[in-house]
Amino acid sequence: MRAEQKFEHRYYLTKLDMTSVTEALQLAIQHHQANCLDQAEQCYRQVLAEQPDRLEALHGLSIVAQQTGQFHYAEELLKAALDFQPNSVKTWFDLGNLHLSQSRFAEAVESYHHALALQPNLVPIYNNLGYALQQMDQWEKAIACYQKALDLQPKCAEAEANLGNAL
Repeated sequence: MRAEQKFEHRYYLTKLDMTSVTEALQLAIQHHQANCLDQAEQCYRQVLAEQPDRLEALHGLSIVAQQTGQFHYAEELLKAALDFQPNSVKTWFDLGNLHLSQSRFAEAVESYHHALALQPNLVPIYNNLGYALQQMDQWEKAIACYQKALDLQPKCAEAEANLGNAL
């Protein structure tokens, strides 16, 4: 029996041990990277059935949900992740990006501010915050965000382009 077949058999057991949960998460990530979204979703759900607070699975499943147009479900997953780990910069950033992709700019700004309160020197957050503020016609604040991003990373092409567009 090949290792993949052996794992697939173990994967469908009702209860997974810790090793199997880790393997299921790795398989979910592999399926996701291969753009096999249905299989990735199944694996992420299996992990969450055993470990509902597993952030990697919550994040992964939220991305699958976004990729399949299930934006409300993606938001629920990210908020569940924040319930388990409210100081996750990545989760706040992902939530901001989800809101930004839906033109929910005020909510995006709020999420980005949460992320920056936890880790104030992340260029992508300043850049995306600037873009959200720009969409809300808050030009001075947007420009300040782009400039902060460039202070932190002087050759950030995206922040340079956004700053140029804002000026």
